Amino acid sequence: MYLFTLRPNQSTSPVFQLAESLKKAHDAGVRVEVILDQNINFTEGEDRASDLSEGKNAPAYTFLKAQGIPVYYDDAATYTHSKVVVIDEETVIAGSTNWSDSALTRNQEINFIIRSKEVARDVLATLRAIHRRDPLPNSAISAVEIPGDFLEDEGLLARMTAQNDERAFDTYLYIVKQSSQSYSINYEDLAQSLNLPLGNRNAYRKQINKVLDKLQHRYGLIDVQTAFNQEAKMMRTVLPSERSAKIPLGYWSLGWNRRLSFAGKTVFLISQYESEVSTRRPRWSAAQKTLSRRYGVSEGFIRQGIADLRRKNLLEVDYSPFNSHAALPRRPNIYTPNPLYDPAELDRKMEELKIKYGREKFARAQSAAAVVYEDSDLNGIKELIEMETQFGPQKVNAAVKVLGQKNPDNPARTLGYLIGTIRNLK
Repeated sequence: MYLFTLRPNQSTSPVFQLAESLKKAHDAGVRVEVILDQNINFTEGEDRASDLSEGKNAPAYTFLKAQGIPVYYDDAATYTHSKVVVIDEETVIAGSTNWSDSALTRNQEINFIIRSKEVARDVLATLRAIHRRDPLPNSAISAVEIPGDFLEDEGLLARMTAQNDERAFDTYLYIVKQSSQSYSINYEDLAQSLNLPLGNRNAYRKQINKVLDKLQHRYGLIDVQTAFNQEAKMMRTVLPSERSAKIPLGYWSLGWNRRLSFAGKTVFLISQYESEVSTRRPRWSAAQKTLSRRYGVSEGFIRQGIADLRRKNLLEVDYSPFNSHAALPRRPNIYTPNPLYDPAELDRKMEELKIKYGREKFARAQSAAAVVYEDSDLNGIKELIEMETQFGPQKVNAAVKVLGQKNPDNPARTLGYLIGTIRNLK
């Protein structure tokens, strides 16, 4: 399938129902396999489908993987533009229809059902020849391994967050990224990574030296020698960690080290660490109290980080329902990491939406999406613009007020629930 646009919270959508059908078949003992395309730019210009976005099939991949269904991406160098289903090695459904809401509810599509074992064998042979990949989100081969002791030692990450020492955190991750245990620090490159102004060379060198001094004497993470107008000579302390958190290079090259809040960066690191050993990887689950105790980071800081990652479309959260008995604890939430994407490309697409629909209408839709932590969801904002056109701004505002009164961790505080509320309000 070229495009399988699953939005897990929209349980009434035909795409969700198709995904559920695959799950039911799998649970009943039917062998189900799914191959998804992982590329974006199949078409160029204004005719590109609105459902195409970075990580377009990631929610479907995550959902199917969590159910134990064999699901794969194709090779990144090729496009799997097929939309085809083969059933029982005899029935073939093929045509133009992606598994997306637009294709299944609005577009003019043409499909064929062919019942022929010979045709089915030929199609299966083609599908089986596709090179398959089984990646985890953000688990690139060229990843930086942050030692687990950095996360779990109460004197390191926990101390940095308690003292709001973001610059020390950023600098340590930058140092580990250099891979070599001993090397000379390029002040200008590190200043750019820390987003320090480069106009006054002495000023940014002085600030960096303060951070290096902290990493040496407060945290014991490096041994450094600085000299006037020279590069610093540094030796990184080896932490005896059995595990590590893998951070893809895109975290730096795409600018997420500068875009995320300190809380967001911390929870991203924790999420990578938890996801790596989860039995439901890439999904993972833990109570916020457990995370706070495990990493020495306050629950409030963790909540801030989760909210930041949700707003940036880097983490999906399935909040557990409230118990009817107050004495019983809620089940831990389930977290699903989303792939890193190019935020500059998202900014460009957001600007296109503003031009197309007008800045005021865009701002209202984005503000509404922010209530459910989806203000970076391009398709969600576009859908809310369309909802305003169909139902009027007053109805959208009324629905936003309804959801705004719910707790941030309420399972109903989602884009799907907001859209359903807009439709059902009288």
